[in-house]
Amino acid sequence: DVILGGGKMFWPDSLIAAYESRGGQYINHIDAPLKPGKRLLGLFAYDALPPVHEGRDPSTTEMARLALSKLEQNPNGYFVMIEESQVDWGGHSNSAEYIKGEMASLNELVDFALDYQIEHPDVLVVLTADHECGGVAVHDAKDSDLKIRFTSDYHSANFVPIWATGPGSEVFDAFMDNTEIGQQLISYIKKQSQLPVSE
Repeated sequence: DVILGGGKMFWPDSLIAAYESRGGQYINHIDAPLKPGKRLLGLFAYDALPPVHEGRDPSTTEMARLALSKLEQNPNGYFVMIEESQVDWGGHSNSAEYIKGEMASLNELVDFALDYQIEHPDVLVVLTADHECGGVAVHDAKDSDLKIRFTSDYHSANFVPIWATGPGSEVFDAFMDNTEIGQQLISYIKKQSQLPVSE
């Protein structure tokens, strides 16, 4: 019901017109007035949104806030997936500056999500990653001379963490196969929807 991000290049005008004719609303600015009861498509850049250190606008947190303001109107609940995708791109680029900006954006997003969960205690929040990228290593770890090194420009086999809070969070262990995460989420959604859960 809600799609927000960059990628206008993948949505020709004819496709957007078809989307709107079927009850959707298209916006190209985060502050555009919204039409009640409409699905929402927000495309804020022709290609990808720029990295944080180059002035991303809107921020990931602003898009998350807008998405939740729409989705929480559904009396049947909602599922939303929010990705800070360019952390990965910074790893591929072996750029500490790139990664630093994206991690700061992720930190802001996590703060927002946790505050939102406190205000909406029936919401489950799960934070994880599909992989690490760049093989980031910290050498000569002194505050006065912190040096970041990379062991790869591709995905690594490093562990990635998973955190969860809210109802249902107890099934997300510190160590679990990443294929289990989606299964647990589907199982939780089906239980909340009172649908049969397949084995």
